[in-house]
Amino acid sequence: MLNTLFLPELREMLADADAAALREFCVALHPARTAEFMEGLATDEAWQVLKHADADVRAEIFSFFDHDRQVDVIESQPRGEVAELIASLP
Repeated sequence: MLNTLFLPELREMLADADAAALREFCVALHPARTAEFMEGLATDEAWQVLKHADADVRAEIFSFFDHDRQVDVIESQPRGEVAELIASLP
């Protein structure tokens, strides 16, 4: 189920390039909830949010994306960044 509760705030944080708020979003909730709140974002938007998390947190959040979303992220982002993400997966 798509949870749109934080979508307006997330998009505003991205538009404002609010790194501190994006980092806080990534750690404030359990990674499963964070991934759920990111479901409504486009793949590039989701990746921009993930980039503000430490590698371990990024990998945890990513692991809660559904399979199709994971594939979309892996296929659409730079290989070096994806390799770092994959290396951090639990």
